[in-house]
Amino acid sequence: METESLVSKAYYEKLCQWKDDALRLFKINHINYLNKRLFNLPMSFEHLDASQPWLAYWIVHALRLLNFVIPEETSVKLISFLASSQHPDGGFGGGPYQFAHLATSYGAVNCLASLCRRDALDIINRDTLADWMRKLHQPDGSFLMHLGGEADVRGAYCATAVAKLTGLLRKHPDLFESTAEWVASCQTYEGGFGGQPGLEAHGGYAFCAVATLCLLGRSDLINLPRLLYWVSHRQMATEGGFQGRTNKLVDSCYSFWQGAIFPIVEELLWLSGDPALNDIDTLFNPSALQEYILLCCQKVSYTRPGLSVHADDSSGEKLSSSNKNFTSEYDVSTSDGGLIDKPGKNPDAYHTCYSLSGLSVAQHSPRCRVESHQKYDLPHPSPAVDVLGEELGNELVDLDPIHNIMHDGLAFTVTYFSELDNGHSPKDAEELALAAAEKYSVPALSVFQRQESPTEFHTYDTSDNEITVPQHSQSMNTCTTP
Repeated sequence: METESLVSKAYYEKLCQWKDDALRLFKINHINYLNKRLFNLPMSFEHLDASQPWLAYWIVHALRLLNFVIPEETSVKLISFLASSQHPDGGFGGGPYQFAHLATSYGAVNCLASLCRRDALDIINRDTLADWMRKLHQPDGSFLMHLGGEADVRGAYCATAVAKLTGLLRKHPDLFESTAEWVASCQTYEGGFGGQPGLEAHGGYAFCAVATLCLLGRSDLINLPRLLYWVSHRQMATEGGFQGRTNKLVDSCYSFWQGAIFPIVEELLWLSGDPALNDIDTLFNPSALQEYILLCCQKVSYTRPGLSVHADDSSGEKLSSSNKNFTSEYDVSTSDGGLIDKPGKNPDAYHTCYSLSGLSVAQHSPRCRVESHQKYDLPHPSPAVDVLGEELGNELVDLDPIHNIMHDGLAFTVTYFSELDNGHSPKDAEELALAAAEKYSVPALSVFQRQESPTEFHTYDTSDNEITVPQHSQSMNTCTTP
């Protein structure tokens, strides 16, 4: 009841007081928030030391969703850092000199793929990666998260997604012997999927299971009616967002973990010729999800005109002159930015990434129907059909719902490694990969086309020795696993 009251209050205050700006996605604030967290993080981030590739992926992916072009210098620094995090025996660790882990390997490979650069992909040692993954593969088909670690559906998804991007799924199909059957055994009586057979259905694990079975070409093992019954009941009636499990609270990260299941299942139903989709557009309420993210999950604050607005002293920021005419009623504080779990929480990179990912899914639902199904070898971009606040410039770039990276990054990576395996030189493979990615390119920085900038635009300055963090962000609310 407390969460519902906070959400209802957020809806009321935004709609009544912010008026036309209530549904605005404050892209510039979020870009600033993300850029300041790429390098030289303060001591308050120490607990994420083993999640550094995750941080790189969350931030890069969120920036790309906002159609921000990653600067050359930033890309080079990211590639160098991730190369230093690669374990000599295969896979990527949580940072330099840490042991390899499937979750951080997934984050590292997704980040590298998102950069759409040959030098990014060339750091991946596919031979040692395959050898390491073979050691993680268990006789029952499951995957350990790391040597000596636990086995759950996350491991199967991270391994399969990484193998798909790097071409190992095609070159070494024996790596995934019995994996599809083991994942299918994790579907529960409720209809969702648990982390292991017999465990409670959970949104993160359900996404991992569905995506894994699709990547392995065994979506036939999914009981779709039971899955749809379960996942459709995870969208909250009052809040509009998703909960992760039955009888749990809403959480913005499930905007993707639960929300991305729908476009995958909708495509499976469409490909099967199921008449269920003939009379409906999509199987969840994308407008309600967008309302929850935009009205309840953005960490921005307004000040009435005539009152002085002071940036947080710890942020080192100041208001730009463009702030004065940004809206007729309120000014935005430049110390804000980032997205949160639910009202009352603090922003973090994890929830910013997955809130924006879920928002993109909602904006592009229902997805376009593609006659020539390619079994996820290349992405199928979908036009935005339901963008709340479209006139405010809210539209995000579309993403691939299985890998949760941009379509151009997926096309570039899959094509590059495929052409290398076909005997092309790295240079020729790069040219073919660039041509494939070009089909999905979006005009750079279109974020500014319809949004007047409410704040000064911040990028990382390599001459700075430290990045300051606003006081309200120092207490993190970060989940490092689905």
